[in-house]
Amino acid sequence: MFVVNSRTISAEGGGNAILGTINYSFGKYEGYIVNGIPEGRGTMYYTCRIQVATHGRSIYIAESGYRLSGTWSNGDIVNGNLRDADDNQIAAILAGRRAEPHDLSDDDCLPEEDEDDEDTCTQETDETCGAASECDDN
Repeated sequence: MFVVNSRTISAEGGGNAILGTINYSFGKYEGYIVNGIPEGRGTMYYTCRIQVATHGRSIYIAESGYRLSGTWSNGDIVNGNLRDADDNQIAAILAGRRAEPHDLSDDDCLPEEDEDDEDTCTQETDETCGAASECDDN
């Protein structure tokens, strides 16, 4: 379900984009929407731990209170900045465009991370894993 604000613009590739909000089980998106999915500039606000993007060997995880602002296409982040609740930048994400639309309503929260678990290689934990090649087995 999304809430529509009163502003409508022309979307890239035709059609109209609306400026609105979409509520998900893991948070909410505020920004431009085309055909019911994020498209254009917007921000996702997270209420639980969730994987937000992958690029190469990097997996980007948002925690509750994080937000991801940037450019969205086909319902997924293309590029943006992941920030924590204190506005510290966690990562700059360059994920690229998804060929097919992605339905974010299918995405689920992840279990809470065990602070002693250093097996997950993410942008934040590459330092604990060492060189990227050391993370290949994880």
